[in-house]
Amino acid sequence: MQDQLFAEEAGDPRLSGSCIAGHQDIAPADRERELSAVLQVPELANPDFEACHLEFQQTGSRFATPVLKLTGDAVRLSGNGTLNLDTSGLDYQMTLALAPKLFAKVTRPELRGGFAQRGDGFASIDFRLYGTTLEPKTDLMTRIGKAAATEAVKQGLERLLKRKVF
Repeated sequence: MQDQLFAEEAGDPRLSGSCIAGHQDIAPADRERELSAVLQVPELANPDFEACHLEFQQTGSRFATPVLKLTGDAVRLSGNGTLNLDTSGLDYQMTLALAPKLFAKVTRPELRGGFAQRGDGFASIDFRLYGTTLEPKTDLMTRIGKAAATEAVKQGLERLLKRKVF
């Protein structure tokens, strides 16, 4: 593990630094198991991350992470945000990216619609992480659900128009 910490001056509650770590085993949470079940991709229940890169700045009770990256061959999680150390409140903008082989396992077209293709071949979806450290929440399932509903409506309209036109 490589890390750096910088204090502005002795006794000052400001701190900044970065951390880069190797292989990370992260215990699966209910959200990962739920996402895995909905997308029907078992690998998402317990993703394997080879590296972690974190940059942070602390001022008082505000712990900001302008760079947060967990990377693996199949799954990448990145984002930025803040943690309130007094309230344990989370406020992060995150991106989940799936490698082409893993994304190919998402076979239902309506679920694939929420993901955008990136230049590196990964398919990604943005989401928000909020709540507290003890009860984190995301809007990831809501975003996937909205994309699925939109795709289902589009498909229904296309079928309806094809019947009436032809």
